[in-house]
Amino acid sequence: MDLAKKMAKIHNKVDCTFNDLNIKVEALTSKIRYIEGQIRSTSTPKFAGPSGKSMPNSKEYAHAITLRSGKELPTKESPNQNTEDNVEQDGEDFC
Repeated sequence: MDLAKKMAKIHNKVDCTFNDLNIKVEALTSKIRYIEGQIRSTSTPKFAGPSGKSMPNSKEYAHAITLRSGKELPTKESPNQNTEDNVEQDGEDFC
């Protein structure tokens, strides 16, 4: 009888450990699915035109670039126009 009690106690511990591990595996699986969803949503293009369809990235639509800090980057003129703004001066590179 003493052996049967010990075996039941061990069996109970194994069941509890299995249940705890199963809960942890399910939590990790759901976190992985969430992260995969975040990766998929950030890798798809977000820009859509007024009709809701994606528009091709064309230079003719880009008028200004503003960084998160609020600083605006200089825009390039057409390659055939040479003005003071787009000519390389004093070793500055406007790439």
